[in-house]
Order: sequence, then C-alpha cells, then structure tokens
Amino acid sequence: GAIEATTPAQLVQAFGSTATITAVAIEQEEEEYEATCPTGSWCSVGVTIPCPVNTFNDEVDKSDQGACKACPDNAVSPVGSTSLAACICRAGYFSLAHAECVPCPAGSWSSATGATSGTTCAPCVAGTFSSATGVDAADKCNACPPGKRGEASGANASDACLECAPGAFAAAS
Repeated sequence: GAIEATTPAQLVQAFGSTATITAVAIEQEEEEYEATCPTGSWCSVGVTIPCPVNTFNDEVDKSDQGACKACPDNAVSPVGSTSLAACICRAGYFSLAHAECVPCPAGSWSSATGATSGTTCAPCVAGTFSSATGVDAADKCNACPPGKRGEASGANASDACLECAPGAFAAAS
C-alpha cells in the first residue's frame, strides 16, 4: 500500500524509530513570457499559421483559424495579410474610397488589380461586345459573329453588331 505521511511523527510511525528524515526543498520558478501570435496569422500549439489568401487578421494572439476574416466580395489579398486595407479589388472591379468592389460595367473590361477608379475600365473595342460585368481581360469581350460588324467601342450586347451590306463581309476576329 501507499504511505501517506506529511509530518515527522507520521514518518516515524510508518518506518520505525530508526528512520532518518532528510528535508528536501524543491524550488519552483515560474517564468512569465508573452506568447504573442502576430497579426496576419493564427497560432496553434506554438505554431504560427499565416492567414490564407483572400483573408486577413488585424489582431494579435488569435488561436483559431476563424480569426482570419474574409476579404469583401470580389477583393483579394496575399497570404498573411494583416489588415482590411490589404484586400484590394480583383481585376474587372474597382473601389471608391476603399468601399465595396464595383464591377466594370457591361461593354468594358479591366486587368488592373486594386483599381480605385472606374477609369481603369476600358471599352471593348469596335467589333466586340460584352454583356457581362466585371470582365477582367480584353479577349473576354465577344467578337461579333461572322457576317456582322461592330462600329462602336464599348458595346454591351450582340445587337450592337450590324449586318454587313450586301456583297460585303466581315471576317471572324
């Protein structure tokens, strides 16, 4: 069985009168340290894990992945982003004064990431059109079908493509 003795008298009783009692002092030293998990990350078991793309964390000492907040709709950010300001509009979108990301209107496109003005949205060239908003490349503007031509840039529907005159043709783009 186990011997439970906390006083000298209890030890003598448990081991007999010839038992020698030696005092041992154990000193425990407590050290305080700051375990800081940096912004742009969350930490688990002492491991710092960066927030994934399109998220950010602007607070320290977060211990769950939920600390990484999603960027607003149509905004992107790199791994380990530390603030909402790191979330910038993706190509085809622009923001006004860091508000929501607004799509380039139909009939236009923009390949710029982080645009802060609609002036980055360029019109689809004559002979093409786009009815979609938020288009991110010029080659995503649709060519007018064979036998039709487009005379104006910035067309936002296929009805902007006109029939060729009799005896004339428009080559496919």
